[in-house]
This record gives sequence, structure tokens and C-alpha cells, in this order.
Amino acid sequence: YQAALRAAQTSLAELHGLVASGAMSAENSARLVDLQRSISDWRSRFADRTLSGFSRELTPEEFEQHERLFARVEADAIALESGLLAERDQQAARLADLTAHLRWLGLVIAAVLAGLLVAAGVAMRRQVLTPLSRLAAQVRAVVSGDMQQRVRVPGPEEIAELSEDVDSMRRHILSELDRLQEVARDLERSNRNLEQFAYVASHDLQEPLRKVASACRL
Repeated sequence: YQAALRAAQTSLAELHGLVASGAMSAENSARLVDLQRSISDWRSRFADRTLSGFSRELTPEEFEQHERLFARVEADAIALESGLLAERDQQAARLADLTAHLRWLGLVIAAVLAGLLVAAGVAMRRQVLTPLSRLAAQVRAVVSGDMQQRVRVPGPEEIAELSEDVDSMRRHILSELDRLQEVARDLERSNRNLEQFAYVASHDLQEPLRKVASACRL
């Protein structure tokens, strides 16, 4: 009983640590509080008192009280596990949506840059062939995935301004990609935390409680 109790306290401490990190929703945090309260209530009103007088036989009223209190513990544990699994699935769905959006964003960026390249070539190719060819080469490098490639071409004022506009768009796109990648990493960390929640709630927490219930029934 004492070993199972220590294991349960360790699992509860891990859950509270995840609550402190902000990875658990308010609803599941409230369910965790309810579970800990029902466990404490069962211990104080039955388990600890029964162990202190273990030499005598339980009365039907005491056994009925145990069944009622421990049923509450089991119900709160099941509610918490269900909430954690639902939250994990929700975060996984959000991560999948974000991944799809990032994929589409990459295609849009490539299309925009390719369209810009074609438009600039048609408008200025005859007048400033060499500077424009350099600009096209740099834009192609960006479209190919080298977002660190600076777009800057010396030459007439119009071409210089165009290259600066393209480079400004590249920097903006790069900034947005960095932000979206950070969001994706945050969602991945949240999903890992939720998976750890589910594991603790479904295994590390319930197994000790089942052992406690079995021992008390014996």
C-alpha cells in the first residue's frame, strides 16, 4: 500500500508540473484537482483509518463507504484520462492543419516569386539585360529554397529599386516562415506533453490505484 501510494504521489506531482508549464487546459486542471481531492478523501475517511485498525473486521457500513469513496476516485481518474486524450487529439489535429498550411504557403511563395520573375523579365529584359539576368539568377536561388540569398543587383535606379522590393518581400516571407515554424514546434511540444499526460493518467496513475483497490478488497 505504501509503495503504491508513493507511486501515485509521484504521478500526481508530474501532472501538477505539467499544469504549471501551461500544457494542460483549465478543464483538465480542474479534473486533476477533483481526482486528488477524491483520493485524499478516500484515504482520510477509509484507507488510513482502516490500516490503523487492521486487526478488526470491516463492518458492512465501512465496506459500503469504501465502495462509494473509491468509485468516486475511479470516476475522476477516468474523466481526467478522457479529457487528456481529447486534448491530445485536438492538439494533434491543430498540428496537422498547421503543417498543411505551411505546405500551401510554400507553394504560394514559390508561385509568387516565379510570377515576379517572369513579369520583371518581360518588362525590362530588352533595356537592361545583364543586371536583369543577375536579378533573375538571385530570385531563382530564393525560389529553389535558398531563403538566405540576398536579392540585390547594381544597375539603373529602376532595377535597384526592384531588387530591393524583392529582397524586402524575401525578408518578410522568411520572417513569417520562422514564426510559423516556431508555432509548429510549440504545438509539437504541447502534443508530446499531452501524450505524456495520457500515459501517466492511463498507466502510472491507474495501475497503483487498481493495486490499492485490490489490496483493500482483499
